[in-house]
Amino acid sequence: MDETIYDYVHLFFLNKPEFDVISSQDNSDNEGLCDTFYTTNFQGDNNKQIFCKTCAKCLQYSTEIKNKSLINVNTRCKYMNYLLYKEVFEEELSEYNMVNFYKKLKEQHNDILYICDIYIENINKNTFEKLQKINDMYENLNMILNESQSSEKCDCKCAQNIVQSYKSYFDICIKDNNTKFCNALDMFRIIYNNYIKNIHMCEGVPTYLESFNGPSLEVVLLITFVIILALIFILSILFKFTSYGTWIKNKIKRKNRIYHHMDQEIPQLKHNYEKSKRIYQKNPYNIAYHSVNNG
Repeated sequence: MDETIYDYVHLFFLNKPEFDVISSQDNSDNEGLCDTFYTTNFQGDNNKQIFCKTCAKCLQYSTEIKNKSLINVNTRCKYMNYLLYKEVFEEELSEYNMVNFYKKLKEQHNDILYICDIYIENINKNTFEKLQKINDMYENLNMILNESQSSEKCDCKCAQNIVQSYKSYFDICIKDNNTKFCNALDMFRIIYNNYIKNIHMCEGVPTYLESFNGPSLEVVLLITFVIILALIFILSILFKFTSYGTWIKNKIKRKNRIYHHMDQEIPQLKHNYEKSKRIYQKNPYNIAYHSVNNG
């Protein structure tokens, strides 16, 4: 199955600091290029400044990926894909979809943007909102895990928000039956359960998030195996130490005798039938009947 942006959303919060550092460098040249692109493709100046800054950051980030041969190119490009939608399409600046917009942008900056070409995918508003919901939970979880190193304090209210958000998205997942969103949400659940158990949490805040996918295959098989063993054990007790076992044995013996008797009777019945058939065919009345019909 092809990977989508949902398969990378759990890494966005890790890409953000890197993106911020790289894009904070002097971007005046890139901003000039993006200004020209905006003037050619958009009307009005209301969102020009926001677009040009985001566009310039993406060009700078793409240049860094290309020049330094950074590993996990796909992860970085998917994050850029997300940011471009946030700044361009969420503000409804472009009439293009994401792929066509990127192609248009690449026409002027192919020497840089080609590096992410195969990783850019279309994102609609519904998809973006779901990605944003999951990303926000990761951001909050990251602040909890690194509270001592973070300038932003994430108190019990922040932890409660994560749990409440998960529960509400849990309902959305079931209602919409969106497999990609559900899988991304389940990935967050696994990461939360794995890390949050190692830190002190607030009273009343769960340290374990329930899965909405039902029990795993291993659990189902284990339960089935235990039930079978229990049935075998119970039946063995019944056969050995109760009258139920004797009753079953007698029942089986009677059925076996009936089947044996039937096996003997069926050939005899067949023989009797064939014999009666021959006698019937030789019967004078039968001969007379055929004679009349033939006459």
